[in-house]
Amino acid sequence: MEEKNLNRNDLNKILRKRVLLLDGSYGAEFVRRGFKGDLPPDVLNLRDPGLVKGVHQDYVNAGADIIITNTFGSTPYKLKQSGVEEHKEIVESGVKIAKEAAQGKTLVFGDIGPTGALPYPLGEGGFDFFFNNYFETAKIMVEKGVDGIILETFSDILELKAAVLAVREVSKDVFLVAHLTFDENGRTLTGTDPFNFALTFNDLDVDCLGINCTLGPEEMLPVFQELAKHSNKFLSVEPNAGLPVLEDGKTVYPVGAKEFALHMDSYWEYGANIIGGCCGTNPEHIRQMKKTLGERSPVSREKRRCSAVSSTLKTVDFDDFVIVGERINPAGRKRLKEAVEKRDLDYIIDDARKQVEAGADILDINFGIESNVPSDFMEKVILSLVYKVGVPLSLDVQTPELLERLMKIYPGRPLVNSSRAAEEELGFKTDLVKKYGGVLI
Repeated sequence: MEEKNLNRNDLNKILRKRVLLLDGSYGAEFVRRGFKGDLPPDVLNLRDPGLVKGVHQDYVNAGADIIITNTFGSTPYKLKQSGVEEHKEIVESGVKIAKEAAQGKTLVFGDIGPTGALPYPLGEGGFDFFFNNYFETAKIMVEKGVDGIILETFSDILELKAAVLAVREVSKDVFLVAHLTFDENGRTLTGTDPFNFALTFNDLDVDCLGINCTLGPEEMLPVFQELAKHSNKFLSVEPNAGLPVLEDGKTVYPVGAKEFALHMDSYWEYGANIIGGCCGTNPEHIRQMKKTLGERSPVSREKRRCSAVSSTLKTVDFDDFVIVGERINPAGRKRLKEAVEKRDLDYIIDDARKQVEAGADILDINFGIESNVPSDFMEKVILSLVYKVGVPLSLDVQTPELLERLMKIYPGRPLVNSSRAAEEELGFKTDLVKKYGGVLI
C-alpha cells in the first residue's frame, strides 16, 4: 500500500473495495520484550523508541495494513495521573516512530484511549474536560501526519462523543474510528448497548464504528452482530485473544493465532471492514489472519433507518407507542419551581423517577424562564436524569445557545421538542441535529 497521509475520502474508497487488517496488542508485547511496566507504555516513545519501533515493524512484516501509534494513554490528564508531563513529546515521538516503521507501506492511525475519568454524576469528568484532552492530543497527531485516528476501549458514550467532536474540531478530513468496549451482557460500563451505540453515533461525523477489548472473538461476535445490524458506518473489530486466565500467577490469553484467525472469518461475514486484535494478540495472530482472510472485498450490509431516541441505558423506538412525561416544567408547579430556584437536584430526580414509575418512556425537560436558571445547573439536571433515572430526554429549550450546549453534552440521542416551522429556527435546529445527533419535533 503506497498511499501516505491519506484523508478520509481516500480511505473510504479503499474500504469500499477491500477489508483492511489492523495490528494487535502492544502492552503485552513490550512486557514480553523486557518492559517492566513501571510507567505507562507510552513513555517508551521517549525512553526506548527502538523497542516500540521493533513491535511496529513486526506487525508491518506480519501483514498489517494499519498500525496504531503507541499513544493509547497519551491524553494530558492520564499521563499526569502517572506523574508524566511530556505529553506533546510523547505523542509526537509516537507518530514519528510508527511512520518510520511503516515506511510508506502501511497506514498509521493515531491511537487515543479514554482518560479513565467517569462523567458527572458518576465521577468528576465533564464534557469540556474530555473535549480539551482529546483536542490537544488529536491536534498533535494530525499535525504530524497520521492517516487516521482511532478512539478505542471507551466505556461511556458521553466521553466518546466528546472525543469525536474534539477530533472533528481539529480536522474535518482525517479518517475517524470510534470504539466502545462491551461486557458479555452486551453493555458498556455505563450501560450502553450496541443498538444505542449505533443509533447515537450514526448521527455524528465519524467514519467507522467498532468494538475492542474485554471479550474474546467468540464472546464478542453476538455484540458485533447487533452493532452491524444497526450501524450505517464502516465497522471495525479488535477482540482479545480469548478471556484471560491465570497460570502460575501470570495472565494468559488462551486463543492461539490460528484459532483466532478462524474466528475472525465470521466477522468478515457480518460486515467488518477493519479487523485486528487487542489484548493477548501478537504479530503471529496478524500473520495468521493475513493468511486466512487475504485481501477480501467487504460484505455488503443492509443499512436500516430507525426513528428512536436514547439515554445511556435505554432506547425508545417511535415505532412503538411512547409515553412522554411532561411534569418537569415549573409552570403551574410551585414546588418544582422552588426546587429549580434553590437548585434542589434531588427533588427533580425524585420527581422524574415518579413519572417513570408511572409509565413514562421519555421525560420532557422545560426549565421555565431560562434566563433565571444557570446553565451549569441545567447541565447537572440533564446529566443526572440521564445517568440516574435512565430514560431518554426531550429538550424543550428555546434559547439557541443553551439548546446547542445541552445537545452537545447529552449522552445519547435526545428528542428536540417545540420546534416551529419558521425557516430560520428550523434551519438552526436541523443543523444542531446534524452536528450533535437527535430527533426533531
